[in-house]
Amino acid sequence: MYYVLVVPPAFHHLYQRQIEEMFRQRYRVFVEILGWELPDVDHKRRLEIDQFDRADTVYLIVMKQGNVVSASRMIPTTTPNMMSEVFPDLCQNGVPRDAGTWEWSRAHVNPDAPYQERSLLIDYIFLSGYEFAYYAGISALSAQINAAEIDRGLDRGLVVDLLGPPTHHKDGSELLALQHHITAKSSQMSDEKPT
Repeated sequence: MYYVLVVPPAFHHLYQRQIEEMFRQRYRVFVEILGWELPDVDHKRRLEIDQFDRADTVYLIVMKQGNVVSASRMIPTTTPNMMSEVFPDLCQNGVPRDAGTWEWSRAHVNPDAPYQERSLLIDYIFLSGYEFAYYAGISALSAQINAAEIDRGLDRGLVVDLLGPPTHHKDGSELLALQHHITAKSSQMSDEKPT
């Protein structure tokens, strides 16, 4: 059975093992598998940690039988974030910056997860994220995604605004900046989470 650990800043110290396991998975996914060249990577310890993994970050960590199987992070857009510092060119009319909008990034699935579970885990982390945002009073989530992934959210009826046209990334993908509007409907989709 899956469950989600919501790890707010005050509890980072209680979940160090799970957070470090998440950083190791991020290293495998983003550095080894996707080949991203990231400036703050700890190659010696095989951890992908960047300047946005900080004291005000909230982690959503999906667990199964005591192991991290999927995770993501959220940070307020009133502080420096990936969209404002790394990808501002994706936003045609400016980067979102307000107390009700948080940035959602580094969503991933453990690359060791069985292939048949991966789609369910992707749904689980996203639906859990919408539920967390709804109950935390967050009105919107901004994110940078591979353009090929947008249909997953739209098929579920999510309300999104594109913040600019798709932009070619150096890894060959097309990136989009978007804003997910958090509604009662998006939080109710949590009823569809796998068990």
